[in-house]
Amino acid sequence: MEMYGAYGQGIVTKDYIYRPFGGWGYCRNNVIVMPEIKNQNNNLTLNEKAYEVFIDLHELAHTWWGIASSTNFDWINEAGAEYSALILIRKLFGDEVYDERIGYYLRKISNETESISIVDTASNSPNRELNHYMKPTLLYLGAEKRYGEHTFLSFLKTLAQQFAGTRNATTDVFLNICESVIGKDAKDYFNQYLTCNGWKGIDIVKDILLRS
Repeated sequence: MEMYGAYGQGIVTKDYIYRPFGGWGYCRNNVIVMPEIKNQNNNLTLNEKAYEVFIDLHELAHTWWGIASSTNFDWINEAGAEYSALILIRKLFGDEVYDERIGYYLRKISNETESISIVDTASNSPNRELNHYMKPTLLYLGAEKRYGEHTFLSFLKTLAQQFAGTRNATTDVFLNICESVIGKDAKDYFNQYLTCNGWKGIDIVKDILLRS
């Protein structure tokens, strides 16, 4: 609520269903389906506990981030949910767990084999997790660093509230609202990395995350 305002889908409560065979979690209206916790003895490591919570937070965040077509502009929904979960994981579990998650993204991206842009990746593509979850989340962190957390969250809140309860958000809309709230530099930043074919030639840590 603090990050994005009133519930985008008008839903205050969620029902949770845990399935015993693992797999992905997903959100459908007022129901969240989650994989059952793998280790029932409650002796998970800190990172394992964080990951269980992370999946839960990601699906809960779809209460706000279900504003785009899951066929054509799926990256907007998944990026918003993944980024939200990552920010909350940092607050709940600390910087070490947060950095480990970012390291996981970086390792996965370094092994990408197909050169395809984020916006051209289909929702049934084997590159979906890489291009709709991981890369955009890193772009969000980069934008937060460049333009300030408050300014970037104001943009996300504007986007989420404008399309709450719809599936009408598009990449063009994302870029135009970004320019309106933050500025043309931010629009150009996102457009550059959303549309480039593969990230093999990019120094993600230096050029996006702005770390030395």
